[in-house]
Amino acid sequence: MGSILVIGSGAREHAIAWRLKKEGKDVFLSPGNGGTSLNWINKILSKDEIESFCKVAGVDLIVVGPEKPLTEGIADFLRSKGFWVFGPGREGAKLEGSKVFAKSFMKRNNLPTADFVIYEDEGSLIKHFDNCKYPVVIKADGLAAGKGVIVAHEKEEALEAIGFLKNNFPEASKYIIVEECLVGKELSLFVLINDKGHVVLDNARDYKRLNDFDEGPNTGGMGSYSPVDDLPEFQINKIQNNIVEPTIRALRKENISYQGVLYFGIMLTKEGPSILEFNCRFGDPEAQVLVPRILNFSELLYVVAKNEKIPEPKISSKKALSVVLTAKGYPNNPETGKRINIDERIFEDEDVVIFYAGVVRDKNNLFTSSGRVLNVVGMGDTFEEARNKAYSSIKYINFEGMHFRRDIGL
Repeated sequence: MGSILVIGSGAREHAIAWRLKKEGKDVFLSPGNGGTSLNWINKILSKDEIESFCKVAGVDLIVVGPEKPLTEGIADFLRSKGFWVFGPGREGAKLEGSKVFAKSFMKRNNLPTADFVIYEDEGSLIKHFDNCKYPVVIKADGLAAGKGVIVAHEKEEALEAIGFLKNNFPEASKYIIVEECLVGKELSLFVLINDKGHVVLDNARDYKRLNDFDEGPNTGGMGSYSPVDDLPEFQINKIQNNIVEPTIRALRKENISYQGVLYFGIMLTKEGPSILEFNCRFGDPEAQVLVPRILNFSELLYVVAKNEKIPEPKISSKKALSVVLTAKGYPNNPETGKRINIDERIFEDEDVVIFYAGVVRDKNNLFTSSGRVLNVVGMGDTFEEARNKAYSSIKYINFEGMHFRRDIGL
């Protein structure tokens, strides 16, 4: 087999490339970031540039990390050029790219999800807030960098949420979804799918709020751990029978070909598991605790992309926990350009890994370049060990305004 190109610049893509390197693969990462020390290409390639680069570099598998290029149809284009691609085509990626499409897909296929209404007219939307039962969940239809979902507890908060979405994500917020607010514990479940079948990969749990005790605004994710160990057997069976299997059947029924990973965002309510959202790629920061534990990762990616029968995943028994370090002002106005200092002692423990995200390099120095700067991941035989490794390693990292949650995994 040839080389592998991972498309993306975040900690998720760093984790994917890191795991593939661990398995002895020749990996390119485009565009990567200042912290990735792989064979990364320091620029964003257009679709045509990706094609020509892959031919010259002997790349046969392309793994698309982020959702945006998937929703724009990059997987369809690259498959048409003869490459194996891990990632759904434009039609499959609509499950994430349009929440209106996703919620309508769930409703017409009787998949369990929160009750919802869809609005385009702002006047009707405001009237809805006069009479609805609070709290409500307000969602932008399109992609909004993990910031398009807001919980409102009263009308004033709901109107503020609409203003925030319309001002910051006007294209994504042409349509607004208002949902009932489900109560329970969240779960991220990852399923590998192609035309030959599907297998459940594993699960994780992430922390979306900025501050401890789930306070503050929603973010792209402040930490995660895998696997989730408090799932009773009956919940696992319900998820499989009421969510995963019916979703796969619905994809087949609607002739949506899907080659990649489907991320089920699930709320475990008293009434049973319910779908919060679909994502058409690995989660971030969930990938950072899931991917390092998959021992036959490259085999799985190739088989899914080649549309062959998917083997059972080989999952390490180790636990993993990640803590995201963010810049001051994140998520709304992150301060950038701050020098990142890392003590070399952090690299002495092979069960501690740094996955870089919002980082640029100037000569031998690293600087912050966006809100989520890097992830510190600890692995261990128990969650306590994994958590201790992650948190005890953070003392070796500092930059001005550094922020992180202290309750991941508690």
